[in-house]
Amino acid sequence: MPDAGLYVDYHPVLVQGTDAPATIIAKLKETDEMGYDAIILARGGGSFEDLFCFNDEALIYTIYNMKTFLISGIGHEQDFTLTDFVADRRAATPTAAVELITPDIKDIKEAIDELQIDLQDAILSCLERKKMAFDYYSQRLFKYMDKLSAIEIKIDSYISSIGASISHQCERYKDQIEHDLSKMKLNLDLRLNKSQMLYKRLNTLLEAYSAENVLKRGYTLVMQDGKLVKSKAELKHQPFDVRFADGIIKAIERDANE
Repeated sequence: MPDAGLYVDYHPVLVQGTDAPATIIAKLKETDEMGYDAIILARGGGSFEDLFCFNDEALIYTIYNMKTFLISGIGHEQDFTLTDFVADRRAATPTAAVELITPDIKDIKEAIDELQIDLQDAILSCLERKKMAFDYYSQRLFKYMDKLSAIEIKIDSYISSIGASISHQCERYKDQIEHDLSKMKLNLDLRLNKSQMLYKRLNTLLEAYSAENVLKRGYTLVMQDGKLVKSKAELKHQPFDVRFADGIIKAIERDANE
């Protein structure tokens, strides 16, 4: 289970092709049991066919039944898949999905400022009430006025000192939090950029070894009864299709004597 605080894990899966839904489902079920605060399911943009695996029925039911908050960040802003409609939140892009779970430094600064003011007001109000009580009893103890006046001066000095100390500590804590948040955001940006570069490299390799690109290099695919024929022994004495990069022809196997 992840430690408390900001913690980010990356779980690569296939995001394109017929095998993609099964790998995504397996990884979502695994991470759903790991106690994360949120899960982001994301990939970069692509054609309708590239994103079609995110419309898989089994994947949709898996996301619907997850107990962990899930953000769907598939493709570009104009792209929509069925995962966007069953996820707990839809983000326009993968970067927008990360921004949804990243604290806004401006909001945290404002919250700290408000807490600082409230804390100062509460302490000063409490000290003021004590001072008022002191004044009341000092009037009743008139014969000790000189001593009480000296004590009152000390209390005023303590009030000013405490107020200044509280203000200084709050400013120091605020600066430290701002520094930590900036550092965490930079770390997240670096890791996200690294993942995006890795995705682009893997996607380039995937496209290079796709069936269409293999056919363009001069290879052919033999299909019979809707199945890929991997060896001559698998051929039946029936017509079969030979697929080239630019089209398909019908063929039939014949013995040399024929």
